[in-house]
Amino acid sequence: MTKTIGEWLAGKDIFVTGCTGFIGKGLVEKLLRATDVNKIYVLIRRKLNLSAKQRFQQLTQHMMYERLRRERPDAFNKVVVVEGNAADKGLGISDEDKQELINNVSIIFHAAACVRFDDPLSNAILLNVRGTRDLLEIVKSMKKLECFQYVSTTFCNCNLNLSKIEEKVYIQDYDWSALIAAAEKDDILINILEKKILAKHPNTYTLCKSLAEMVINDYKENLPIVIYRPSVVVGSVKEPEPGWLDNYNGPVGVTLGVSSGVLRVFRGNPNAYLDYVCVDYVFNGMIVTAWLTSKMTTKELSVYNCAYGDLAAVTFAEVVENGVLVNHELPLNNDIWYPFLIVCDNTYYYHFLFYILQFLPGLLIDLMLLVLRKEPLLTKLNVKIYNAGAALHYFSSRIITFDNTKYKAVFDKVPPEEKEIYYMYPKKEEISSLEFMLLFQKGLKKYLLNEKEADLEKFRAKHWRLYYIDRATKLFLLIGVFWFCMNSVLSLINVIL
Repeated sequence: MTKTIGEWLAGKDIFVTGCTGFIGKGLVEKLLRATDVNKIYVLIRRKLNLSAKQRFQQLTQHMMYERLRRERPDAFNKVVVVEGNAADKGLGISDEDKQELINNVSIIFHAAACVRFDDPLSNAILLNVRGTRDLLEIVKSMKKLECFQYVSTTFCNCNLNLSKIEEKVYIQDYDWSALIAAAEKDDILINILEKKILAKHPNTYTLCKSLAEMVINDYKENLPIVIYRPSVVVGSVKEPEPGWLDNYNGPVGVTLGVSSGVLRVFRGNPNAYLDYVCVDYVFNGMIVTAWLTSKMTTKELSVYNCAYGDLAAVTFAEVVENGVLVNHELPLNNDIWYPFLIVCDNTYYYHFLFYILQFLPGLLIDLMLLVLRKEPLLTKLNVKIYNAGAALHYFSSRIITFDNTKYKAVFDKVPPEEKEIYYMYPKKEEISSLEFMLLFQKGLKKYLLNEKEADLEKFRAKHWRLYYIDRATKLFLLIGVFWFCMNSVLSLINVIL
């Protein structure tokens, strides 16, 4: 009889890298709360004056684990912290810990990665590419291994300019082993050559993810390996709590910038959309595809594009339209200006608007702060906003589509009794794009800004004050422009007469 997902996981020892990241946190919480695994080994690096175990203890106090602490208060006893660093040779794991992993682990979720777009190429290679290779070297000795899952990204092959990125490994132009050797030997030189090496890749992250997939492809023989590619990962729909967020990356940073009145111009195509996926769909899909991989009898390397663009596409124009309603309903504690956003893709128009609506107002406010002997903030912030916009422009100016045929087929393979546990399918009747943005905003306020619901009416009052100030300012400027134009016309008429 075929085992259910829960039966397959029961009593197993699992190794998770990237457990301090967004996806990794959600995955570990789900495994501890919803399954009967035996142990979860987590790779955590020492940071500043904190050991790996101390960092994990801090992590367990986060509010995202409230439900787990309530439902399974002893669950963290199943976690074994392995001190190491995916950017170090051999992942920085001691020989003793390595042998314990080899003897016990049945399932590996390799989610460790640096998701920064501007990470120096040498760092990205050592963490994303060498780290994957070195983990696979350990994996080759594991006798109990039933699944090794590599968490990639759907955007790792966007440099190929394909009409649709398929669920397969694409071979890139570079030799991954040569690049690892170069990064180990001379990180300064490889960083100098970064632009040439990147070629058509938008950043070091997508390049190194594609190289890591090539590593996987070269190690696939006689190993139960699967590549899992999420698109842009955003807040949760249900688990561990509705609207849960963990970082300011990607669309979260844009949302915060707009809602706080700082970001007013965004460079992108209003008719384009960004393929996004809720984090709870991601970690549920990771568990289900790992289960399917353990059951496979063929040696084929499975690749799943965890993409939802064909199921829930929302254009940037729709995001702006919904954003107005969201900020009326759930405004942030905004002291700067009434939130609005102009999306444009024309380079000259964008720079004109950025200068008029972002740079000059920020400069004036900073000059006022200097007069008041306070630290200027907005000019530096606008530089960061401009650089972030430049990094995101590649993705916001075009539609990149993904073939998700294999991934969608997985929905129907989940045992009927577990479909509610490992949900992956966004039913349109469950939540609209506007409702999701409201959920998203709630998560931003709760998990990242620590804003209290009790203060919402105060924030709404401030929001509407800013609204009337914004409208009055625009009316004043319009009258001023009209007055200037009328005087100019009258002066010209007087000269002619």
